[in-house]
Amino acid sequence: MQIKIFNNIEDFLLIKDDWDRLFASGNYSVFQEFHFNYLSWKHELITDSRNQLAITVSIVDNHISSIFPFYLDSNKRLRFINDQHFDFCDCISNDAINFLEVYNYLRNEITFKSMRLINIKKTAFIYKAVDEVNIKNKAFLPISEYSELNVDQGDFPYNVPHYRSHQKHRINKAIRKNSLNESIVLTKNNNCFPKKDILLLKDKMINSGIRKKNFLNNNRLLLIEDLYNLGIVTLHVMRDKEGFNSVNILLNESSNSFIFWIDVFDEKQMINLSSYCNVIRSSSSIGSININFGRGRYFYKESNFAPEFHTLYQVLLFSSSLQKLSFFISYNLRRKLMLVYKIIKK
Repeated sequence: MQIKIFNNIEDFLLIKDDWDRLFASGNYSVFQEFHFNYLSWKHELITDSRNQLAITVSIVDNHISSIFPFYLDSNKRLRFINDQHFDFCDCISNDAINFLEVYNYLRNEITFKSMRLINIKKTAFIYKAVDEVNIKNKAFLPISEYSELNVDQGDFPYNVPHYRSHQKHRINKAIRKNSLNESIVLTKNNNCFPKKDILLLKDKMINSGIRKKNFLNNNRLLLIEDLYNLGIVTLHVMRDKEGFNSVNILLNESSNSFIFWIDVFDEKQMINLSSYCNVIRSSSSIGSININFGRGRYFYKESNFAPEFHTLYQVLLFSSSLQKLSFFISYNLRRKLMLVYKIIKK
């Protein structure tokens, strides 16, 4: 097995065909798709000159068999590209991964303090690869949760067997509450990307204190616009005579599976809940669907949609036992401070 590291954007483009081939051969999240990673680097990460591209590939019989979309951040940590905004991170491979060989090669070629891989499913290639090798200074820690809901074809919410009467009542109430609003789906085939409308809703959320000032910055909006024009992103819109009330940015996993990724909405009562309900109702009326609500155990997800929750992990590898000790001291201190903050807030 050969291993190579690509560290410039021109080389990134050269491996597109291999990336597409590996992606098509496995059951990966849309976040592992080539354009998602390339455009994330092009629009977001490359803007910080301290970030260094470090895409690592393994080559078997003159063919790329695995791709690890790494980069080195300003703190000398190897990470997956755009991991903070990708709900699910992973490498892609059509073969069993000898990760110890990859890791040792990286340590010889790149100076890094740690490898910090976040938002990893337990079923991910990288989780299994790291778990199976004998590396001294490694750790697996829960970092978040994600949730999903399988909905049979039918009339939502009555096509979800485990829903109780109060959940059905709230969903129906949300749909009725904004029934006069038009509910439409925008794709690259029927509409130009509505950038101005999204910006107006974003500004309303920031001004009302719902989101921070750096929410949906210009670089991320450029990324979303490019993904929309490639057909990877679909928009669901609720609007009245005065304009857009909400936009759900949806990621297309397949014809019957999608992820709620980012939402922007105004102050209209229950508008975002209404929008979610309309998406699920219209989609499940055609056929059975899988809905992924993305990261976070948010109250509105749990109380309104009762999805199934799963743990996401961070996979950590440290260059020394001292680095590992330093991380865990800081990690445990943050956890204690967070606990104190929650107690005070109550």
